Amino acid sequence: MNGRKISYREFSELVQNFAEAQKAQTGNDLSDDQLRAAREQVWQSLVTQYLVEEQIGEYDISVTDQELVDWVHGDTPPEDLRRNFVDSTGQFRRDIYEQFLQDPNQFIQDPQGVDPNYGTRWLAEYEQNLRQRRMQEKLQSLILATVRVTEGELLQRYLDQNVKFSSRYALFEATALVPEDQVTLTDENLKRYYEDHTDQYRVPATRSLQYVVLPEQPSAADSSARLEDMEDAARKARAGAEFLDLVYTYSDRPDSGAFFRRGEMSAPLEEAAFSASPGEIVGPLTDQEGVHLLKVLDERRRPTASLPPCARAPTSPSSPHSFPRIPAAHPVAETSAGSPADG
Repeated sequence: MNGRKISYREFSELVQNFAEAQKAQTGNDLSDDQLRAAREQVWQSLVTQYLVEEQIGEYDISVTDQELVDWVHGDTPPEDLRRNFVDSTGQFRRDIYEQFLQDPNQFIQDPQGVDPNYGTRWLAEYEQNLRQRRMQEKLQSLILATVRVTEGELLQRYLDQNVKFSSRYALFEATALVPEDQVTLTDENLKRYYEDHTDQYRVPATRSLQYVVLPEQPSAADSSARLEDMEDAARKARAGAEFLDLVYTYSDRPDSGAFFRRGEMSAPLEEAAFSASPGEIVGPLTDQEGVHLLKVLDERRRPTASLPPCARAPTSPSSPHSFPRIPAAHPVAETSAGSPADG
């Protein structure tokens, strides 16, 4: 498939695993028809998986360890993991959940009683599954971001959802009034009906198109002028000008005032912001999105959450936590070098 070999042994093992999982759920072996359907389902899943992985590699999509940490230890853990720690009253037992993350072997044990680290290995495999799921979500978001919706499509969707009418009608079966054996249809009857209702069989005209999208690109002079604006804003900010006034004057985006974690900004912004102190002006800085000027407002300190040693690089359970600096920053000017506004 696209040059990638899929061995018969690999495929057979996947089918066998699927069949065993189904038997574990139902208690019965798959019938011949069910096994054929299972083979087709496994094959389609395998093809989909390889194609998705190919696109993930093409777009260089990745998921950092910290993203997984924030997901697993955050306010909304993965639902398929979370529901295992809900008590009879429907309450999520985070205390037991955290115990599981620290010592999975206490909760998941080898059915054969052989591997004492069975839970650790299970959690490591689950982490890889989470990583794959998150990359697929990023790929889907990237694809959806390219979807263009016209005003006509929006209008039609609005009309479909909001234009309503009231009516009274009676539903009846034609055969209840006239038995089928009393009705005879000839070719002439069919032809006449078609000619009288041609509008019902009309197919809208379609076109196959090839087109080129020409994005507006700013000139070197545009980018230079924008950088000079940001340098002017930086001088005013460091001279004591009200930062929010500069935001409203120079920025293409509104002030956020939000806290940012590592991994949520580009590398140049993150390095500068996390190295600065509250109250410090950072920038102008340039990255792939444009030119930025930041002011660090505050920082929060919290222990670094981590997956248990099994799921990440080996660490000592008794080693001290590190306390990352999480600054909040006001974006003053974020102007993409490819933004139509600069052209």
